[in-house]
Parts: sequence; structure tokens; C-alpha cells
Amino acid sequence: MQRMRENNDDNVLQVIELPSHFGSHMVLQRGVTTRILGRFRPDEQARIVLEHLPADGRPILPHDSQFGVVFEDQDRTDHEGYFDFRLPVLDASFDPYRLTITVADSRLTLSDLLVGDVWLAGGGANMALPVSRADLADQADALSNVEHVRLFTIPESGLFDDLQAYSYVPLDKTNGTWRKADSPDAVNEISAIGFGFARALLVALKVPIGLIDIAASGTYLHSWLSREVVEDDTFIKGRVREVKQYRDYSNWNRLKPDKQNAEGIRKAEIRIRRPKMAMDQPDEHQFDPKNQPSAMFNHKLAPFNGLSLRGILWYPSENELDAPDAFARAFRCLVGQFVSMFASPDGVPAVLYAQMPPGFYPNQDHKQIAVFNEMLAQVKRTLKVPAGYVTCYDLPLEYGGEDPGVYDVPYLPKAKAVIAVRLARIALGLVYGKDHAPSAPEPKAMEAIGNKLMLDFEHVGATGQGLRTSGDSRLLKGFAVCGEDRIFVPAMARILHGVQIMVWHDEITEPVSLTYGFANFNSDSNLVSSEGMPATAFRMDLEPSQYAKPMLWMDCDRLNAFVWPKKIVSIRRARREDWPSVRPLWTVTSGRGDLLLSAEHARWGDQSLLLSYKNADSRAVVFEPCLEYASLYPPLDLSMWKSISAHLFSVDHGKKQLALQVEDDNQVTYSYQPLTLDATYRFQELVFDLAEAQVNRARITKLRFTLTDPLGHGQMWLDRIRLFGIDTRNWKKDR
Repeated sequence: MQRMRENNDDNVLQVIELPSHFGSHMVLQRGVTTRILGRFRPDEQARIVLEHLPADGRPILPHDSQFGVVFEDQDRTDHEGYFDFRLPVLDASFDPYRLTITVADSRLTLSDLLVGDVWLAGGGANMALPVSRADLADQADALSNVEHVRLFTIPESGLFDDLQAYSYVPLDKTNGTWRKADSPDAVNEISAIGFGFARALLVALKVPIGLIDIAASGTYLHSWLSREVVEDDTFIKGRVREVKQYRDYSNWNRLKPDKQNAEGIRKAEIRIRRPKMAMDQPDEHQFDPKNQPSAMFNHKLAPFNGLSLRGILWYPSENELDAPDAFARAFRCLVGQFVSMFASPDGVPAVLYAQMPPGFYPNQDHKQIAVFNEMLAQVKRTLKVPAGYVTCYDLPLEYGGEDPGVYDVPYLPKAKAVIAVRLARIALGLVYGKDHAPSAPEPKAMEAIGNKLMLDFEHVGATGQGLRTSGDSRLLKGFAVCGEDRIFVPAMARILHGVQIMVWHDEITEPVSLTYGFANFNSDSNLVSSEGMPATAFRMDLEPSQYAKPMLWMDCDRLNAFVWPKKIVSIRRARREDWPSVRPLWTVTSGRGDLLLSAEHARWGDQSLLLSYKNADSRAVVFEPCLEYASLYPPLDLSMWKSISAHLFSVDHGKKQLALQVEDDNQVTYSYQPLTLDATYRFQELVFDLAEAQVNRARITKLRFTLTDPLGHGQMWLDRIRLFGIDTRNWKKDR
């Protein structure tokens, strides 16, 4: 509760307490009764008056029935001093209300109250990332002109001046305040996703929007659960112990769990302050007092018990990636808490959440994030509330800024504006009945017809529209199929009628299953709804299988990608030049040559690589894909393929020769005899027999292409690298 006093005599205590989230400039939830449970001295007469005032400040005329006093009531404080009022159901209004509560000779007035929809934004670092550190920062001046978006913020740690250690029991107050989103200073430290979402709803719905930001970086889901939930669920409690965060009353706030609080809980051994440097790998599971079971619940959820709102935005934390099953169980418990804690005009609040962005974690394989995001998509079906799920794997992964700090870490991309808009569109479809899909596109049925798999989708977009490729690319990417051997290989795919996908591989006559975008780095997967929402990455079954690793370089339709060049065990100790960034996928390693992109002669994708070279003589030009990046999960395994080919076009119609050299991780190399690129005006496919290479084909680290031109100068298009001739007889599935 929030202590507020109006009295000129400092020697006489006259205090009216209200819940912390009540204050001037707040937004009241429309369409639902609002409860005001306050406190004063016992056995005193309490009175409440609610007035509706014109926004333009004009005098209220006698015949103007919509303004003036719209509600008043009386109550008597009980033996503990509590009074209890229920405001009537109110419609949305940009004209402000004034609320006055009088108890005995003390009075409390809250002014400039709007009525609209209230949303709560919570979760981990991707939700906590503020406007000032996200891609909205450059637009803050233009975007922060919305005084009818109201923001409620509390310290990210949940601690405040008179409480510098985490409470073992739930609190009934916090120290947040409401303010208007009418200046850059007002929005800079608010959740970028939360603010972008609120602004988008205001524009679409034309009603005031209130946003309560409780997100906190680096938090586990168990810290947002009540102590009773954690203690009653042995699975969740076991997970808390596994990640070294469990504390009970005897060792609460203690750095070492075996150190007891002999005289009860008094203070913390270590205090929470806003970090001044980048966090280390989130899967290290180091003890943090904010992650004690129920710590965030006690400080950042419990004070809002009884709040009336429309829904909750949530973003999972990076800490949970290694335990999707544990997260799913805890998330269902969290949503159950929301239902019991919050009132909503729809009966229960809606829950909208986003997937984890692509990232490289040294202790996880090439599909761990995909497995976690798969769980997020599936858990939606088990929640007993309206729920929507947003995808984001197509967005840029650039992070940080000129001022390094807690948010300057690779797993916190700055791209939050689009996620906010996508969440708003989901809300418009799911909660408000507008013509928008209520969640990201996802599969609902699969059928085998000959050597094709036919896949039906739901949530494909607005009425009368359907699935498409992002940017209207002519090549649909991201699908993989397998046969009875359960080894997935990249597949061809085509959109049919906007709601169905046909998937196949020419060498697999009896396909068994398929996946889409099932990898940590899946930005090349380009199936989207009519509104541009990427389809959910998925696999159609959970049978033990070998899943394809990303090979972005093979399509030859991009020069660069955001990659992790090295395996970083500790972010804090890594050299800055080893941190992830946009780097080349192809490079010229010898000779005078340059690689460019152009759509002029592209056949396979939307663009092709153009190699331009100019040597003084016929010296060769060597170019190769960059296979060494940690986020490509090297080495490259070519052991199941019989052949590799390059699709080439001689721009100057001159005869050239192309050779290939392969190298394994023991630095054993094999050089193929050069093949001739004829002087003809068409694409040609030059094929190299992989079985011929006397190297470890399961652990390839280099593929060097050498181009020789008698003229010493010219141009050549590289349209595609192709692997074919599937042979899995000697291939091990446990690689």
C-alpha cells in the first residue's frame, strides 16, 4: 500500500493507505468493477467520491450529465482499520476522473485518472531492456508524445530505499509511480517492448492504455512464483535446487546456503544494485538473491494483488533455456497465479509472450533454443486463459551501444520495436476481436501424398489472406524432411493457396516427417503470415533424429550474417573483438577479387554472388565460405553426401577452370582436379565427387574454391552450392 498524508500538524499522524498502484495519472481498467481496499485507523467513517471532469478544463454545466460526481459511497473502517470500496464499471474515457477519499479529518485526492485498458509487462532481460537501449531510442522524441499512455515503473531489482534486502514474505506495497508518456525522459527507462505495445494499442483502439513494468533481467521463473507453489511442487522445487537458488527461512538472503540465520532474517549478505557491466553466460546458474524462490513474487507481483487489468506480456529469461520442461510447468503455475490475482473484464486476463531470440550458448547444441521455443509454442495450448505467442527469429541480432553496461550483451538484441507491434497485433486479434491472427502461424495437420508431405496451417493472417514468404522471396526456405532413417536434410517447399505447404526432397521417395526452422540460428527460414509474422519453428514429432545444422552460405544469396566467431565461455573475460557481430559468409583469400550481391542473374534464390577479379596475369583467385564461426557449429559434416556442386555463370563468356580443395580438422587436405567452365551464355553445374576426397568428411573445416582464368580478369556468378546423393549407410546418428 502507498502511504499518503494530508495534514498540517506533523505531530499528529493522519495516514490513509491505498494499494501502491493507485495514484494520480493512473489508468483504471474499463469494463470491470475496481476494488479499492484501503486502511486508516479502526472504527472511523470513510467516504469516497468519484468525479468526471472535461479534458479541456471547461466549467461543468448543470445539464451536462456525463460530468460531475458519478459515484459516491461510505464505509466504516474495521477493527484493523480497513475500508473497502467498489467503483462502478466505467467506459473508456480520455476525460479525466478525480477520486477523493475522506476518513475522519484526513483526505486523499488522486487526480488525472483515465479509464482504458491496463497491461502488465514482466519476465526477463528482453522485456526489461529499456527504450534507451533498444531500437526505439532513435525514435524516442517522435514516439513519446502520447500523454494518454500512462506508465507505472518500480526499480528493476524490486528493492527501494527503506527495504534493501529481499523479504521472505509477500509485500503489500511497492514504491512505483505513474507518469505520462509525453517526453523522452518519461519513456527512456521503461520496457521498450512494453512501451511500443502500449503505444500501438492506443493508436489502434483509441482508448487510454496503462502499462505496469515489472520486468527484471536475469530472473528465473520460480522467483515469480509464490512460496506455496514452489514448496508444493517437488519438480519445481528440485529445479530451484539444481540451479543453486534454493533458500528457506533459515538461510534466506545468505550467499552460502549452509550458513544459518540464527536470529531470524535481518539483512542480506549481498545487496542488489544495478550491474555496471555485462552479465556473464546466463546458463552458469550462479546464486543471485533476486532468484531465491518467490523473491520477485514477494516484491514485484504480490503488491498488485487484486489489480484489474486486461492482460499480461511476458518474456522468458535466458536462464531457463536448458530446462524447457521445467519452464513449461512453472509457466502454467505462473499463469494460474495471474488468474487468481487479477480481475479482468474478460473473466481471466490474456497472456501474450514472445520466443527467445537466436543466440549462441557454449554449453548447448545447435538446436537447444529451437527446443525451448517449440515448448513455448506448445504450452500455449495448455493454458486456461486466452494466450498468444509471437515469433522474432527474423529480426536483427545487433546489440549494445556506445555505453557498455548490463544490457550490452549478445543475447539481448536491440530489435524490440517490431516485437512490440507483433504483440499488439496478437492482442487485437485475441483480446479485442479485430481482424488479426491471434498467434503466430503454426501447423495443424500433415499428410503424405507420394513423395510429398502436405502441411496445413492455422493463424495465417487476416481474413481472406494467407501465408507468404518474407519480402515476397520466390524461394521458400527452412524446411527439412527425413525418411525412415530419421536423418533430416534441407527440402524444397511451396505455398499452396496460402494455407498449405508442400514439402519434398527429390531423393527421399517415402518421407516420414519434417521440420521447419528447427535450429538456434534460423533467420533464413522465411515463411510468414499475411501480416509478416514468421511461422512458428517446429518439428512434427519427437522421435530420436538427426537434425540439419544451418548452412547459410550454401544459397549464395547473402554476403554477411550475424555470427558468433568464437565459442565464448565467459563474456566478461572475452576480448571485445571476439564478440558476435555481422561478418562475411564468403571471403576471397587469395588473388585480387571482390564479392558482391546482385539479382541480375539469380536463378535459385533472389540474389547471387558476383565474383569480380583483376590480376596482372593468370594467377588464380581463391574464395571460400567461412566455416569456422562457432554459431555454424563446426566442423561441417559431409559424410552422408556423395557429391557437392557449384552452379556458375561466366559473365564475360570466357572459359575458366574451377578447382576445389577440402580440409578436415586434422589439417588433412585433398585437392580435386580442376573442372572447366565453358564459354557459354548459361548457368553450368560443376560437380565434385566427395567420396574421392581422402579426408575425414565428417569433420570438414575448409572448402576452398580456386578459379583460374587465362585472361587474368573477368566476372563469374555463383548461384548455389548443392549437396546431393544421400548415402547414410555409414553415417552415425549420434553425431
